[in-house]
Amino acid sequence: MSRRVHAGLILRMSFASTVLIGPGCAGVAPSIKPPHVNIADLRIEDVKPLETAFQVELRIVNPNDFLLTVKGIECDLELNDQKFGSGVSGETTTIPAYGTDLVSVFVYSSMINLVRGFLKLPERESLSYSIKGSLRVSTGSSFATSVPFENKGTLDLKDPGRSLQNTELNLLPTTFEPTSRLSSRAP
Repeated sequence: MSRRVHAGLILRMSFASTVLIGPGCAGVAPSIKPPHVNIADLRIEDVKPLETAFQVELRIVNPNDFLLTVKGIECDLELNDQKFGSGVSGETTTIPAYGTDLVSVFVYSSMINLVRGFLKLPERESLSYSIKGSLRVSTGSSFATSVPFENKGTLDLKDPGRSLQNTELNLLPTTFEPTSRLSSRAP
């Protein structure tokens, strides 16, 4: 056999195996349902003249029938439709199928954003918040993919004497009415 015919045969076999085997590999990795992400706690960690650091604990709920490994988080927090702060975490955690876990993220806010977020607070009957970001997740058998999340809610400020027992956000003694919208993007 000549080298030219041999090279052509190898090229055709490589192409045929890619066409036949390639799509089958796409079906091996499970389809990931986006995890639900909620604010579980928010604490002031450090106050400096130009910046405040908050520790935000996020509850991540895995709605899948397989474990998810969260390899990182990035998020932005807004209060009253104003940018409040941003944060990242490289903490790795494994969330069992249909399970939950808490992950800490340090969110940093400039004093300008902090003042802007609370400036009209005494005039308001409620405090709205929004947390947006993405989780870097893998299923153990696939590469990590980025899954966006968004969670919005309102804190009722009319009755500051109410207990925190039924709230997920320990920011102010108020009621908590979360609304959550998650979407997934193809990698």
